[in-house]
Amino acid sequence: MKLRYKFNLLALGVLLPVGIAISIAGVFTIERLAYRMNRKLMEAEVVKVLEDIRSAHKVLTESGVAAVDSYVRRAQADILDKYRDFRFGRTGRIQIVAEPSSRQLLPQLAKQQNPDIIYDEIVAQGAQGFWEHAHGKKEQFHYHAGFPAWNWVVLMSVDVEEMLAERNAFLNQVTWILLLGLVVGLLIFAWFARTIVAPVQQLSEAALAISQGDWKKNLPQSNAVDEVGDLTRAFSQMSEHLSAAHGDLAKQAKALQNTNTRLHLEITEHQQTQQEIFHLNQELEQRVLQRTAQLKVANQELEAFAYSVSHDLRAPLRSIDGFSQALLDDYGEQLDEEGQEFLQRVRGASQRMAQLIDDLLYLSRITRGEMIRQPVDLSSLADLVSKELQKNNPQRQVEMVVQPEVKADGDPRLLRVVLENLLSNAWKFTGRRKQGRIEFGMERNRSTTEDAPPVELVYYVRDNGAGFDPAYSEKLFGVFQRLHRIDEFPGTGIGLATVQRIIHRHGGQVWADGEVEKGATFFFTL
Repeated sequence: MKLRYKFNLLALGVLLPVGIAISIAGVFTIERLAYRMNRKLMEAEVVKVLEDIRSAHKVLTESGVAAVDSYVRRAQADILDKYRDFRFGRTGRIQIVAEPSSRQLLPQLAKQQNPDIIYDEIVAQGAQGFWEHAHGKKEQFHYHAGFPAWNWVVLMSVDVEEMLAERNAFLNQVTWILLLGLVVGLLIFAWFARTIVAPVQQLSEAALAISQGDWKKNLPQSNAVDEVGDLTRAFSQMSEHLSAAHGDLAKQAKALQNTNTRLHLEITEHQQTQQEIFHLNQELEQRVLQRTAQLKVANQELEAFAYSVSHDLRAPLRSIDGFSQALLDDYGEQLDEEGQEFLQRVRGASQRMAQLIDDLLYLSRITRGEMIRQPVDLSSLADLVSKELQKNNPQRQVEMVVQPEVKADGDPRLLRVVLENLLSNAWKFTGRRKQGRIEFGMERNRSTTEDAPPVELVYYVRDNGAGFDPAYSEKLFGVFQRLHRIDEFPGTGIGLATVQRIIHRHGGQVWADGEVEKGATFFFTL
């Protein structure tokens, strides 16, 4: 089907449904507005009648003659005379009737109306309401409202035809407007098809010829000063440019073929390189496996050596300690004080040597054991360690301050070892204070020392003990490194080295800050 015919059918398909839809919507809208407006007017008229009836009844009541039939009949007669000839529009009228059970003497309904049906509708609608009823050959619209004091019902009736007169007039106007719109729309679409569709169809035929390789196809010429004319001229220029570009495509295709050949060679080289990298990765993985196996064997040999050293060294040390104690017990009276002191020194040295061996073995196990990370409540661990220290030394007066809700992510067993060493050191070095104070907590966004980068969370243990010279702070975490004499503060110098290795296994850092006789603070991160 040609494009012009499609546009004509499109015009009919659009105009007819739209016009009909608008007409139907307008008819229904006018009909609803007419019904609503007439209902409000009818209701207003009935309310006006009821106001007159209420006024008359109020006058009778205030005068004290509401129960005197003669006065009541006279007032009712005045109301009936007033509205006997009332008209609403051409067909509307008001009737005042009595309820079916009433003994009121009122004019009867019109002969054409069935009183039973009227009364049934009144009873069904209640005190007031709108309803429709056939009056002869015509449909009537009714509204009623009652006055219970006199058993009266005010009934207003209007022909439905009169209520819909405006709708019918609007429908006639819409029909003529719709017909006129269809004629104008067809004329507009005829002009549209002649001035737009025909040139577009010619352009379509030319584009089809060009797509099939006919670059010499004559294009239609247009002098129109509109978008279609611009499109025709632009298409002609585009055809000339395409014809010129068609010649360049062959040259570019040849150049592209050469480029593809080079790319193929580069891709081949790249694949070879990837293959070599794959073999190197496999070789590297094999070496890692070999080194891992060697490291495992070395760890096993180290454990065996550590056990052997522990067993072989402990036995002689126990012998030295035991025989020294036996000499003191059995031959102590034969020795002078200097000899007894020498034996005591021998015993002390052997016991310290045994303690050093135990600490070294513990340090070795700490650094080689498996680490299991999980959320850890450091405040709870610090409380447990503090209570154990106070239980073991009840005579000490030390204030333990633990910041609540300090949490971290790490190995609970290893972090307990860290807190045990740091808090035990703080407990030991506050031994000469009459009132010691040990504090555990956490700081945020604290700048560390020059060697330690800034971190978000820093944990610390602070005391008011003996402190240390900051110039020797780097020696604190070395194995067997001590800044105090053993007769001042006992220990082997392994504890802080153990702390440092555990913190490093967690990917953190540990450092210290202090002054002589002003206490010390040990910081660590995780």
